[in-house]
Amino acid sequence: MTAVVQAEGLTKSYGNRRGPEDLTLEIQPGEIFGYLGPNGAGKTTTIRLLLDVIRPTRSSVRVLGADPREPAIRSRIGYLPGELALEGRERARHYLRFLGRVRGGVPETRIDALAERFEADLSVQMRKLSKGNRQKVGLIQAFMHEPEFLILDRNAIEDLVTSVLNPLLEARGGHEPLLETLEAVFASHGNQTAAARRLGLSPRAVTYRLERIRRLTGFSPDDPTQRFTLLTAVLGARLLGRPAGFAR
Repeated sequence: MTAVVQAEGLTKSYGNRRGPEDLTLEIQPGEIFGYLGPNGAGKTTTIRLLLDVIRPTRSSVRVLGADPREPAIRSRIGYLPGELALEGRERARHYLRFLGRVRGGVPETRIDALAERFEADLSVQMRKLSKGNRQKVGLIQAFMHEPEFLILDRNAIEDLVTSVLNPLLEARGGHEPLLETLEAVFASHGNQTAAARRLGLSPRAVTYRLERIRRLTGFSPDDPTQRFTLLTAVLGARLLGRPAGFAR
């Protein structure tokens, strides 16, 4: 199985200053990898090296089995930085359509569906976007082309958890059963019968909970692409060190 990321001896020097030094890293398909460290440790630099935004001083790096310098690799990666700079008079909808074309073609219906779920106003000029709406546009561009490799900054994870899971956390009757059901479905690769066995419930009870999740969030756990978004939000909450019930 080809690793999503494979790096050996990854080093970046800036004169007398250094970013990551002799970093060895391997991430396998299906893994959720939390990259932790104090400020200035080189986390953002490492991400930029993997995305070929900057070039390493020395290393052996493969992303999705290829050299990160290959242009075709970029359309297979989704990335949302902590601070997203969006400027200019262009409207957010036109910006996302442009990115969709660059990444090999993203249906406008897909962009519009994500905008509706995240409650993002795409009619606003980029320079006039509020911080919240800017982050929603960032989430849309990260997910809209269904990337094989998704990179989210910690602040981006916070925004995703808030946007997707808060409706569950605020639900009457408690959110714990709903989150447990989501995790069981994820662990069962979408198989509701297997998820029911994990939970000790009837398949009918699991179907009822999944329908409630769909109504509350606008995301359907039955849809593989939408299930990926929900999975990222739930596991993002875990990476942030919050148990189920992690509203701030």
